[in-house]
Amino acid sequence: MIRQPAPAQFVHDHLEVLGFGSPRAALVQTVKELFENALDAVGDNGMIRLHLRRNGDYLEVVCTDNGTGMHVNHIAQLCGGVFATTKGVGQIGKFGLGLKAALLYSQEHVAASHGGLQVTTTLHSREIHSTKLYIDTAASNASSVSAVLAETKQFAISEAHEAFSGTEVRLHLPLPDPAALDDAMRVLSPYFSALRYSIASDLAVDVVVSSDLGQPVHLQHVPTPLDPIDRFLCDVGSAYDGIVHVEDTIGDVCINVLAHVRPLVSASASDEGMPLHVYRYGNHVPLLDDGDLSQCAISSVILRSSLWKPLGFKCALRGRAFVLTRPGLDAEDDVAFELVLVVDVATTALKYCSLTKTSLDRTYEDGIDRVLVAGLEKLQALHPHRLTPLSLLRGHRAYTEYVPLIATAVTAMVQASTSHVHLDAAHFAPGGFLFAVASPSDLEARLVAKMRQLLAPSSLAPPAPMQTPNE
Repeated sequence: MIRQPAPAQFVHDHLEVLGFGSPRAALVQTVKELFENALDAVGDNGMIRLHLRRNGDYLEVVCTDNGTGMHVNHIAQLCGGVFATTKGVGQIGKFGLGLKAALLYSQEHVAASHGGLQVTTTLHSREIHSTKLYIDTAASNASSVSAVLAETKQFAISEAHEAFSGTEVRLHLPLPDPAALDDAMRVLSPYFSALRYSIASDLAVDVVVSSDLGQPVHLQHVPTPLDPIDRFLCDVGSAYDGIVHVEDTIGDVCINVLAHVRPLVSASASDEGMPLHVYRYGNHVPLLDDGDLSQCAISSVILRSSLWKPLGFKCALRGRAFVLTRPGLDAEDDVAFELVLVVDVATTALKYCSLTKTSLDRTYEDGIDRVLVAGLEKLQALHPHRLTPLSLLRGHRAYTEYVPLIATAVTAMVQASTSHVHLDAAHFAPGGFLFAVASPSDLEARLVAKMRQLLAPSSLAPPAPMQTPNE
């Protein structure tokens, strides 16, 4: 008979699979789990504060929100059956497993004096409950209550106060070494910055990293009357018609894409390529720029050569950064620009509303590809001279720069040798090329129109019709 391990022990033995393979990885995942649990809890005019600080030899993560709070009987469910969840359908996170994995990692690496998940909560502000939780890894089956309440306190509150609710969660983790801690901050900072293009307008977020962990960090998102798209427009300095916005619903999955081309601060692109700034969201929540980005459904589509070939580019992933490259560039090619992409894949058809589940599935890739192709086609129409294969760009340069010069030269040649040039009389008949040409400037204009009609790259500009005096 095959003996099944205790659920909590099974999770404990596979913490690395859940992203808890090192102090640095555990910090990133714990911050993400606590913050996204708070996102689920807050409602209108929500507030979330996340504080990272040193406490002895450990790192303390404190997450506070003014959400719904928890009933005293539900606190133990946070660490109850390991594969059970208090979340409803369509909420974010790992459906209860992420927080339990964080606590199991803490139990293994943190001394008992600092151990446990400290939860302080109030439901209707009539009383405050403070509880420290552990997980019993020996709980024998999936239905077992694996939570251990090490201590619990209850505080009464007087009637003379304004009603409130909320929860504070504290957890200690092993302190990563300075280099690993710095790397974790480089992952978390873009995550919290990217919230600007997704969170509700009335939500306030305050993230503080104390100076005792090295370089202090204070990142805020304050309530604003601007919706996420307006915030994007404000940041890139563009009107709505200067960006591309494509939205499509495929089955029960809604995909939103924002795209914008803007000039580089420097005069030209470096040898490393042109920057491609990608903001990835799963159900309106930022995805971490961590691990193997190419495994993400959004990243996998963005890296497809078929997506960029019509624009004359290749896309590559260098570290955590996407770059666009173009072989065969020369000094005359305009490459001093960068591209910004915002891609949100949501499991509901509602745009930029409630924050829901973060996981992505590879089955979304075809839908993401379809929407990105449509978005880049529209972006190419806005910026044809920048998002076009080089062969067509150079043909267009000849078309715009050299046609007038050639026409001027031909006109001068005709003027200089009028007595020696034999011209077919049909050219001077109505509808002929030289019909009603009254001056050298008329002839030059006629030549320019004809040469543009013959040489214009059709993908960049439609042929200009040749004007005749009858039109």
